[in-house]
Amino acid sequence: MEKSLAFLFILPLMLAACIPKNNSPSLSTERLTVSIQEKSSTLESYLVEILTNGIQNGHVASLPQAMSIIVKKGQFELDVTIGAAYTLKIYRTDYDSIEGMYKGLKEEPAGAGEPEDPLITYSFTAEEEMKSLKLNIPPKD
Repeated sequence: MEKSLAFLFILPLMLAACIPKNNSPSLSTERLTVSIQEKSSTLESYLVEILTNGIQNGHVASLPQAMSIIVKKGQFELDVTIGAAYTLKIYRTDYDSIEGMYKGLKEEPAGAGEPEDPLITYSFTAEEEMKSLKLNIPPKD
């Protein structure tokens, strides 16, 4: 009788060990703190264009993305997908928000809002160890 009771306790453990583990591929993300430093300017707002081609791991994918944000005081946080390649383009701006920029561009004469060359273009591949990124804007020539 004791053997049959022991078998009843051991059987569920043996069956649980036979259940396959979920080894499906996944993508992980990290929060990256990006700081923009420029010694020759008192400007506090930057337009940041963030581009990524995305990444695929098995049947899981992070889609390509393009977004723009306006950063005040030169620091912002960005959620990045580990292993994905990113390109950051930094521009000077007088606007305080994206909404204000779009409104200003609608009111300006045609061609007045043409983009300048970026102050800096920085490309990187996101890694787990990467917690912060410091971008130094070179002085104007």
